[in-house]
Amino acid sequence: MTDTDTTEFSAESVDANVVFADLGLDDRLLRGLAKLNFTKPTPVQAKSIPLALAGRDILAKARTGSGKTAAFMLPLIHKILAAKDVTFYSVGSRVWVFRGGSPGLTS
Repeated sequence: MTDTDTTEFSAESVDANVVFADLGLDDRLLRGLAKLNFTKPTPVQAKSIPLALAGRDILAKARTGSGKTAAFMLPLIHKILAAKDVTFYSVGSRVWVFRGGSPGLTS
């Protein structure tokens, strides 16, 4: 990796007006996030999610509770939804369930 492949940022450099809908995530993910009352990404999410969706490698350092796990998982789930015919819905307040259309999967 060369220096031109590296992007560094601080929380202060992130646009405070960014919402999840601006990041290019699948509409089903956006609906799930909205049901959980998540509308604005944290700084690490706002910077990492577009890079991950573009296939870039990410090394993120942020404090506990900053949203690093979601910054990693949301693009991963987005790519799963894009690659497969998957039904996405939320159960309860924090559980997401995926049901695939593959013959080997059961409901």
